[in-house]
Amino acid sequence: LRHVMKHAKDDLSKPKHGVFDGDGDRDQILAVIDEAYDKAKKGGKDVRKSEEGARTVYIINLGRKIGYVGGSSGERSGNPDCRYVQLVLEVDNVVITAYPTRSF
Repeated sequence: LRHVMKHAKDDLSKPKHGVFDGDGDRDQILAVIDEAYDKAKKGGKDVRKSEEGARTVYIINLGRKIGYVGGSSGERSGNPDCRYVQLVLEVDNVVITAYPTRSF
């Protein structure tokens, strides 16, 4: 949870950093992650899944703005909107990280 919440605010020290909307509201961010998790488990055209060792990586299109591209490159490009969540799981349901991203 601590790592996920690092995506509640921008970090200009990173070149690229996905930031959730919601002014750092933990419950709102967790609701977006729960929605992404449910959609990931159902699969379909809005979900991409890959395996990286013991981890499963999903990229889920939530079909609406859920955050923006932050970091130094995000700031230079006007903080473009993100409609996707990248979700990294271990042991099928342990969230390692989750953050907004622009595309599959």
